[in-house]
Amino acid sequence: MIELTILMPCLNEAETLAACIEKAKGFLARTGIEGEVLISDNGSTDGTTDYLRSIAGPKCQVHINDANLNFAGACNQGLTLAHAPYTLLLN
Repeated sequence: MIELTILMPCLNEAETLAACIEKAKGFLARTGIEGEVLISDNGSTDGTTDYLRSIAGPKCQVHINDANLNFAGACNQGLTLAHAPYTLLLN
């Protein structure tokens, strides 16, 4: 049972996203909270989407938005895809 979704909207975050995801996964592991990391991409053009496709899996859900939504749109898309009853939005 997934209890917490950690939602990270992103746009052109190829250089920093891996560290952020590892920190989020580390938080879940340290606290014993059953959860997922959800990345809602906002139409990145810097290689972020290629990286995201390579890491997608059961503990790291990825939504790649080709419609180039704004920040709020990426957040809303992520919220609709979250599996947990609670969502932590990181910016």
